[in-house]
Amino acid sequence: MSHSETQFTNTLLRSKPFDLNDQQCNWVFETLGSLSLEDRVRQLFALAVIGETPGAIKAAITFRPGAVVRAPGPDAQAARNATADLIKAERLPLLVAADLEGGANHPSNLPVVPNALAMAAAGDRALTRSVVANIAKHAANQGFNWSFGPNIDISHAHRSAIVGTRSYGSDQGAIAEHALATVEAFQSAGIAATAKHWPGEGHDERDQHLVTTVNPLEWAAWLDSFGELYSQLIDGGVLAVMSAHIAFPAGAEVLGVNEPIDRYTPASQSYVLNQRLLRERLGFGGVIISDALAMAGYGQCLSQERSAVNCLTAGCDMLLFSLDPESDVRRIMAAIAAGSLPESRIVDAVLRILALKAKLNLHIKPQAARLPQADIVDTASTVELNSRVAHASVTLVKNLDSQLPLSLTTDRRILILEQPPKQLFPGAPAPSIEPLVTRLQEIGFEVRRKGTGDPFEPLEGECLLYVLTQESQLTVGQARIHWDALHGGFIESMARPWIGRKVVMVSFGHPYYLYDATAIPCYVNAYTSTSQTQIATADLLAGNSKFLGRSPIDPFSGCPEANWLKPR
Repeated sequence: MSHSETQFTNTLLRSKPFDLNDQQCNWVFETLGSLSLEDRVRQLFALAVIGETPGAIKAAITFRPGAVVRAPGPDAQAARNATADLIKAERLPLLVAADLEGGANHPSNLPVVPNALAMAAAGDRALTRSVVANIAKHAANQGFNWSFGPNIDISHAHRSAIVGTRSYGSDQGAIAEHALATVEAFQSAGIAATAKHWPGEGHDERDQHLVTTVNPLEWAAWLDSFGELYSQLIDGGVLAVMSAHIAFPAGAEVLGVNEPIDRYTPASQSYVLNQRLLRERLGFGGVIISDALAMAGYGQCLSQERSAVNCLTAGCDMLLFSLDPESDVRRIMAAIAAGSLPESRIVDAVLRILALKAKLNLHIKPQAARLPQADIVDTASTVELNSRVAHASVTLVKNLDSQLPLSLTTDRRILILEQPPKQLFPGAPAPSIEPLVTRLQEIGFEVRRKGTGDPFEPLEGECLLYVLTQESQLTVGQARIHWDALHGGFIESMARPWIGRKVVMVSFGHPYYLYDATAIPCYVNAYTSTSQTQIATADLLAGNSKFLGRSPIDPFSGCPEANWLKPR
């Protein structure tokens, strides 16, 4: 590097968010100097290691990436062994990442905890920090050192199944408050936090896993919302930002993109959005990682041959989930040799990646201390924190004609109609509502559950309890009520036998179901399906405690009639 380049790099390493000391800076420079060009290129990759198949583990070890993203299988010991094998084989300290979001989008080998929307409904920043600190403690115990979160998207499009429960809601102030608490909790525990999804999701009801989505805000509105949110997290020291497959046409136009079609380039392919807006205007100096290159929102208009090179040229430092990493290494090396991808772009990216590792002190932390440990689950703390969130978050949205509380005298018999969620991975267990059913029975209610093939025939005097458990999830598309599944058929889907009986709908997930059930007389948002939330909800239905949660979104989805429509 030239003298001016060295000065710039020194400034970069010693500035926010890295703030490295002399020892850390020396390690970064020495390590960079020891790496061949190909080794540097391999550091740019964050490979997916889903499950514990020997072939996937061996492929990741052979590749020598800068990071792996783990989605462990159900066998806790096998998950520990696989992560340990990856760390033991490292040549440089390995970043081990996951979506540490709570709720449904959370590693299966960590304790079940509430999602972001439940924490927002609880409305307690200190409680959010405690919950995330508990996540961080257990995640570090299993070898994780990088969280793809917090999610600072703004929940606006009520049909969207990708933002809802993964976000902190619709209120910008609350989002900032809880997201900053999340960053503090993770990074004080030695786990890097990642703000996502740049340049801001939530106004497009579509899912970028399935199609490139669009942030439709005008420039001034974006600056006041997402621009302010990202600025606050950058000021708060967040170490990484995930550049997503989201276009921001108004921003691209203001920043000089003349062709209308080019303004719809997703951020993950946009130099203007990553470099000129995120780096230069907002001042972010940390690692920019792309969202998954395997997603349709990235690849629907781009050939695999151009995928990795375009992403790096656009300003991303790390490539998430390459479909063909070895081929992408060859393509990147060829682009450098041809001069179409400056080697300085690789150096800049690797410097930031090494700085992230140094910031986490992975270079001095003994490898044995970074390996997954035998299950040390702080059950008491997890249960206590989950219970606090449950009691503070469950929200009574609508209760016409005093549907609640249910009385053991007049409402003893309950028919439960359940809509299970779509699962991300085939064979994954669906959330069980057994804690809810068991607690209702303990209170004294007679509970009948409609099976999949059972006829929809509510008995006289039987209360109807609709239970939905779909949290926001990848590739679901939209979260809607499927009346045919709930009631058991085409004709039955149109039936609403609600007059003359108590009818309650509870969502342990997506918070916008009133849009599909505007005349339901009683609606409760519980946000997440932890056992503690289900038990607390049963007690609330029975009147044994008071509803304390406040809606972090508009549960009426802008439909005024949903406030007062009822069977009559």
